[in-house]
Amino acid sequence: MNAFVLRIAPGDNDRVPEALAQGDLMIGWSLASGLLDPELDNWDFREIVHQAHYKDEASYRRSGSAAGSLHRFIHGMKLGDLIVTPHGNKFYIGQVEGPARYELDKVIDDTAYRRQVLWLNDGKPFPRKVARAALQSRMKLWHTCGDASDLTD
Repeated sequence: MNAFVLRIAPGDNDRVPEALAQGDLMIGWSLASGLLDPELDNWDFREIVHQAHYKDEASYRRSGSAAGSLHRFIHGMKLGDLIVTPHGNKFYIGQVEGPARYELDKVIDDTAYRRQVLWLNDGKPFPRKVARAALQSRMKLWHTCGDASDLTD
């Protein structure tokens, strides 16, 4: 089983309450359609993200970072994997319950890429202070979606 830290704030808009209510994980960069294709190699995947969101930037630094988060969300997460979602001084834990999907009607909200999740602890948050130091540190990562599989014990 793998684990991920996922920030749910596409476009700097807090979407955690919506994610909890709908039982969905969500991530931004919704204009980059077509990323569900398992045949895309890493370069093509990143190029789609770059052209959709960063085409005016000569550097691929930001599009590469975004593509990494999207790739972990779409292709890295598997059914049963754990998700830690930081939210203020608390965090939520969920279990991935469905494959990645793309909802056209959510592009405007920048939440088109989604996955079904089962929120553990009846969807109630845990205070950050109860987490081990390694998890507290990992929740401070600036990436939208980061690997935390080494912390599952």
